[in-house]
Amino acid sequence: MSLIFFKQACHGLIPVFTTMMFCAATHGEEPQAEFKAPGKEQKAEFQAPVDQKDKDKDTQAEFKAPTNADTNTDKLKSESKAIVNNPDREAPPVLNAHETLPEEFLKNENCTISETVNTDGFFQHYHVESSFGAYDLDSLALLKIRVHEIDVLAKTTGLKGQNEFVISVGEQLKDTGKAAVRTVINPVKTAKAVASGIQSTAQDALDFIKRKKQKESLASRITGQQKRKLAMKFDLDAYSTNPKVQEFLDHLANARTAGSTLVNVTIDASTFLIPVAGIGIAFSAIQSRASVSEAINSLSPTELYRYNDKKLKKMGMHASIRDQFLMFPVLTPRQKTVFTDELEGLDKVSNRTVIVDSILAEQHPQGDVWQEQSMAMLSQYNKKVEELVSAQRCGPAISARTLSGKMLLVLPVDLLYFDVDAATIFGFFDTLLDVAAGTPRECVLSGSTTARAKSELAARGFTIREHFLEEK
Repeated sequence: MSLIFFKQACHGLIPVFTTMMFCAATHGEEPQAEFKAPGKEQKAEFQAPVDQKDKDKDTQAEFKAPTNADTNTDKLKSESKAIVNNPDREAPPVLNAHETLPEEFLKNENCTISETVNTDGFFQHYHVESSFGAYDLDSLALLKIRVHEIDVLAKTTGLKGQNEFVISVGEQLKDTGKAAVRTVINPVKTAKAVASGIQSTAQDALDFIKRKKQKESLASRITGQQKRKLAMKFDLDAYSTNPKVQEFLDHLANARTAGSTLVNVTIDASTFLIPVAGIGIAFSAIQSRASVSEAINSLSPTELYRYNDKKLKKMGMHASIRDQFLMFPVLTPRQKTVFTDELEGLDKVSNRTVIVDSILAEQHPQGDVWQEQSMAMLSQYNKKVEELVSAQRCGPAISARTLSGKMLLVLPVDLLYFDVDAATIFGFFDTLLDVAAGTPRECVLSGSTTARAKSELAARGFTIREHFLEEK
């Protein structure tokens, strides 16, 4: 995925912290045009679906994101130019699947993963062929999700002795050729999602809650409930961006709502779990506190909006940033709910708004993967290593300070190599954050580094913590 906006900043063409914009990013696969996420020109349409009474009480000044206006931008431009003109930097490594994946993936009988793995943009890019179509996946995390989903679809619809209805659903999902399966950018916008009790757009949600112009029928509410129950049963995400998963859940949920007895699938989620370290990040809702998992599985998207808004308000988030976050099309209702729960756990962090602002303001390299893993890493570090007390933006990344004074650089990447973008992030850490000499530094990564990147980090005083999300 192109990092045009970020690279412009790296090249000194625009000061990063004074030009942040609210924008949508893809989920890694080529998007369908009909599911295009709302762009900047549509931002005004997304108002908060909250009670007017609540709005009247909130009389604070309009929230303004921090811009680091006092930053010495001339110095930053000069350093960025020096980095860009430096020929001594790494090209994206080309790997092979056997180097990056465990045997369980390589020998999966339901899909085939191409051997060549490119790493442009710090993420590993995979091509997967299956009877449900071909997938081009732009991160290891997304590969884990899709392989799991393909496994569920194949085993459920192809199980010996399975009823004819479920088998027929499987046949409908299969592609006779090798057509590319494109990501649903915003699954809550699809027509089928509407039939499942999921509001189609942010404006519809506003009408439903505030203006009462739309009312969910009893059948619609029941279908939505059935869909979420089925997703939980099969260890799937009801808000998956995989259209095949959406079709599968919709078929079964609609049949159950209609009273069909042909959908009594007796398989449970343990049938499909792939015993691979790190798979949990794909389904982080399952690993969340019981109350959060219960909310995701039992509440509609509209109800989740209220659930999360109440929590964010209690944390002191201003109404405007709550609105932007809860209407942000890049993240699904499940991701927003897990994110809100993890943010709530960072109760010692004095400026949690910075974390939310970072999620909204940057066009991250791989959209929701970058955002979800960034939050998961902050939460896990805070719980298992040391409490965090503050957070700062560092280009597209987030930096945090621990209780003991250590500075963290959080990088949710598959493979960090030393190119212009990496060098610029390191430069941001020193130039923008004004980290004092001798301050302990740690770079926390979801993936690994090349030998060169590791050497560059060490030269800058960082200790390195790789594969952090896989730590027990």
